[in-house]
Amino acid sequence: MRILGVGLLFPTMKRWFSKWVGWVRVVAFIGLICGIIIRIGDPHLVATLRNATFDFYHQSKPRDYTPLPVTILDVDDRSIEQLGQWPWPRTRIAEMVDKATADGAVAIAFDIVFAEPDRLSPAQIVNNNPSLPPALAKEMLRLPDNDAVLAEAFSRARVILGQTSVRSFAGNRAEKRELAAVQFALIGPDPKPYMLRFPDIVQNLPALEAVATGRGMFNARPDADGVYRRVPLVMTVQNEIRLGLTPELLRVATGGGPFAVRTNEAGLEGVVLARQLVPTARDGTVWPYLTPSLPSRYVSAGDLVSGRMAPGRLAGHLVLVGTSAIGLEDFRATPLGVAMAGVEIHAQVLENIMAKSLLIRPNYTIAIELVTTFFLCALVIIFAPLFGARALIFSSATMLTAFIGVSYYLFYEHRILLDPSFPTLSTTIAIILISTVNYLREERQKREIRGAFGQYVSRDLVDQLTQNQEKLKLGGESRQ
Repeated sequence: MRILGVGLLFPTMKRWFSKWVGWVRVVAFIGLICGIIIRIGDPHLVATLRNATFDFYHQSKPRDYTPLPVTILDVDDRSIEQLGQWPWPRTRIAEMVDKATADGAVAIAFDIVFAEPDRLSPAQIVNNNPSLPPALAKEMLRLPDNDAVLAEAFSRARVILGQTSVRSFAGNRAEKRELAAVQFALIGPDPKPYMLRFPDIVQNLPALEAVATGRGMFNARPDADGVYRRVPLVMTVQNEIRLGLTPELLRVATGGGPFAVRTNEAGLEGVVLARQLVPTARDGTVWPYLTPSLPSRYVSAGDLVSGRMAPGRLAGHLVLVGTSAIGLEDFRATPLGVAMAGVEIHAQVLENIMAKSLLIRPNYTIAIELVTTFFLCALVIIFAPLFGARALIFSSATMLTAFIGVSYYLFYEHRILLDPSFPTLSTTIAIILISTVNYLREERQKREIRGAFGQYVSRDLVDQLTQNQEKLKLGGESRQ
């Protein structure tokens, strides 16, 4: 009796497995797990689809511009035409700093590096022109050095010098200069393992660095497609923690107190700056929410120097000095689909911090995307073989449309970036595979029907019944 019971049990379990589980579902679930592992690895194709989705969101609803005390002092084509080719003498830069300060600028940050001595300084001109008359050379050597004039102008204002970095060491390691000390606090575990790392730094002249109120990095790494979607607020340079140019400008403008980096076990939570926590991604980067380029952000450097600028235009403003002249090529690809001057990207990040309008992509969004992918694909794998084609298409389209709608709503109303591309792609692939298996199964069943009935009726009649199943009726048919 036991042997008979076991003999009956195995066919029953086999039929149950074939109906409700099946090898197809087992293979599909294995493929689903592999797909989730691939998403965790985040290969280039997956990241490209996600970035394209976020770019579409960004372009469909750019940030609404709200006037804020942020101004770009721009070395534009008109300024170069008026004041001469770039680089200008450092005395001209000193004049700009003095006039901007006199007009009421709170702090001035340079998206420019003064790494070499000014070639237009009187001493440099004498050295480069040995044929000058001795009397003229002697008189020129009595003139003040251009870099010294600029340093004096910096000492009379709150100036943040821009610094940059390279991805590999250049030159002799022994010639590297030490970084100036920066006061900051750490809240939580060590953040350095999570931050973007830059091995070397390009600093300004020591005389300028010594009198600057602050120093900030303007490094940014584009995504694989060359688009600048994220900007680091904090990073490591020569294994030292440093703020970016924009947060350093805000820190100096609000009193110059120390900043803090808050971390947890997953990475960085944010940077405490100007008495507020600025949330960041786990690597210390933020997603700027951009508006199209606006002329109202700019003041031409030529207008400032010549006095054409309206008095009080810079009063109470944070000023970023940069270049938008075409020949200087300081333009970056943006998620809006158009290039933008790098200094304007810095200005918009500063606006985002001040208005708390940065795009948000918390660490938990990745978990939501993975869980959603597993849930949707599991529903398809389990129930697709039981549904007809119409029911499968309608139910799948409804689920995917709902998830895409929720993703866009979170962006539109709350600036949260939730990626619908990977769950949608994975579910679509699962639907195609399961539908293909169903189709192959139906073809196999039709062949079995042909084989079974072909022994009793003609092959032509079997083909007609297979193609037109409504003719398959018991009891024959009546005709007049």
